[in-house]
Amino acid sequence: MAVSIQDVDNIVNSTLPHYLKGKALRQNRQEMPLLNKLRGKKKTYPGGNNFEIRRNVKGNPDTDFGFQVFADDDPVSYGNPTRIKQPVYVAREHHIGMKVLFTELKKQGIEVVDTTAGNRVSNITASEVVQITNLLEEKFDDLDYAADRSLNNYIWRDGTQAANAIVGILGLISPTPTVGITGGLDRASLTYWRNRSFVGASKINISSNYTAGTGQFTLKAEMRQLTRYGGRPDIAMSGSTAIQLLEREMLARGQMTQTGYDKTLSLGIGDLVIPGVGTIQYDPTLDDLGYADYLFLLDSNNGPRLQPVAADDMKIHTPSRPAEVYAMYRGITLTTTLTAWQLNSSGVYQIG
Repeated sequence: MAVSIQDVDNIVNSTLPHYLKGKALRQNRQEMPLLNKLRGKKKTYPGGNNFEIRRNVKGNPDTDFGFQVFADDDPVSYGNPTRIKQPVYVAREHHIGMKVLFTELKKQGIEVVDTTAGNRVSNITASEVVQITNLLEEKFDDLDYAADRSLNNYIWRDGTQAANAIVGILGLISPTPTVGITGGLDRASLTYWRNRSFVGASKINISSNYTAGTGQFTLKAEMRQLTRYGGRPDIAMSGSTAIQLLEREMLARGQMTQTGYDKTLSLGIGDLVIPGVGTIQYDPTLDDLGYADYLFLLDSNNGPRLQPVAADDMKIHTPSRPAEVYAMYRGITLTTTLTAWQLNSSGVYQIG
């Protein structure tokens, strides 16, 4: 028997769709491995004048300061070493804030108990009838993720994208280390105040011959240079293209473990590991910024380190609402900088 249009309308109007309740499944949450690493090793400081943080460094020994050969009454000279320099970094204040209207909360069955600062909320009786996802929880989740994503972008960039932006990895560990200023010190005149760099014309060329081992041999040689002056690189972050090329080189050189015949064939290979550093981790932010073919080896001990002011390290604020607006406000502030007290123990490598 045929079903009439009226019958279909009646069925639709008398039933409800089935919804899966719970948190909204975010589709664009990228991993932020560098941010997680730096947060794990962050070191707060009390602030100070203009939020400055300084430390003495020295290098470039004077060529005329050393042992002199003499005999009998040969005259000798005395040197006066003057090598101490003082890089300085300045923490910047950051804010992210969110406003939620009382009206949109009421529509979802959420009552604001403290209507001045919105510190207490509760679900209205029978709110489960209208709530599929808790709106307020989702907004707080959005605020947290936006704060992480924004901070991650600041940490990776070179500091030129906005006035008063902190200098990030691309500014501290520069692709052009022989020019420019880091921490107020001139890299052109201070040869020890330079990171390692194989970029542009000197990039690591793998794609022209995958079996030559260029990537492996170059990175192994670089580890000797990065540890030459007491450095301890402990972070390896890479874009997708660099990892893919290194993987192809590994496969072409027959580095796969032989496990005999098996009924299944795996398309994967093991993680790429640099002895002394650890696994090369993929950081999607490098792809986003146009550095998919870059690999960074970082020494987080004296190299790039996240240093927030102790009194303002991801501090949550609940400002009172204006009398004219029925809304709750939430804010997060962070006063921080990225410091690097030794540059020659970190490097940036373009792989092509």
